Amino acid sequence: MAGFSRRRGRPRQNIQENDKGTFELRQKRNLGITIEAIDLCLKKSLITQEQHNAAMRLRWLYTLKFGAPGISAYNFDDYGVSCKKDPDEAWLKARSEEYKNALSELDKAHARSIVLNICVFNQRAAFLFPYPPDISRHELKSRNIRLLKFKEGMEILESIL
Repeated sequence: MAGFSRRRGRPRQNIQENDKGTFELRQKRNLGITIEAIDLCLKKSLITQEQHNAAMRLRWLYTLKFGAPGISAYNFDDYGVSCKKDPDEAWLKARSEEYKNALSELDKAHARSIVLNICVFNQRAAFLFPYPPDISRHELKSRNIRLLKFKEGMEILESIL
């Protein structure tokens, strides 16, 4: 006689990988429009997993210092109702210094804007899009310079974060 199963709850289902989103959303997913810029860089092997982790840490440090980038709504009527713990000032100051050090190192390489735009603000640089067949030499050179600056900045981030 078999013993009583220790597993509780509903048995796990084998979920198929069907995309059941709308037609438009499936098209956007297939084109890679819904993926974040830093994840797209990892997917295209422009950065390593360690550099991706450093980019996520930079985004986290930015969020600690300034809050989440983007549009958000606050209900000021509920201000002070939640049970938030007081932040540890020494820990928060250390994270702020870590963020400042990362930015100063990126400034030395002149890679601050491209790295912040991709990692924190989720902006897609031109080098993430396919090259059009009629691209000019000037535009191609500009894309390559931005890509090299981004890669240099990501190497710096990986080494310090």
